[in-house]
Amino acid sequence: DIGRSHFPEASFVNEDVGGKNFNVSKYECDISVISATLEHIEDYETFLKNIFDSTKLFVILRTFIGEESLNEYCLKPGASQSYLIRQFTLDDLKNKSFNLGWETEVIQDNATGGKEKEVCEKILRTQKIISFNNRGT
Repeated sequence: DIGRSHFPEASFVNEDVGGKNFNVSKYECDISVISATLEHIEDYETFLKNIFDSTKLFVILRTFIGEESLNEYCLKPGASQSYLIRQFTLDDLKNKSFNLGWETEVIQDNATGGKEKEVCEKILRTQKIISFNNRGT
């Protein structure tokens, strides 16, 4: 509804990209951009597999990257209930069966300046952008 209010001329589809029955051929695209989303998804590997299987050229991923894999349920100000926040290692996100052969580049997130900020008790946010390029196509 918010998207439609800002872009009434656009067509919107509400689809569970992380679902096991996601039809990747129905939503084939050249570029996928995922920003501040992946860290909140329970089955992030199925979500990523669906993204990579339906994207031909580039996947741009902005998420929390750290030295270790962490997840925590946090109750943030303004939230009505606790929700999942993950921190990934770079290896959590690359060299999977579904993105082997994709070149990766880690880019500084200018919005946060790469500075750590406490998100939950265990997670210090360091947002990075990872660009995946499918040079094989």
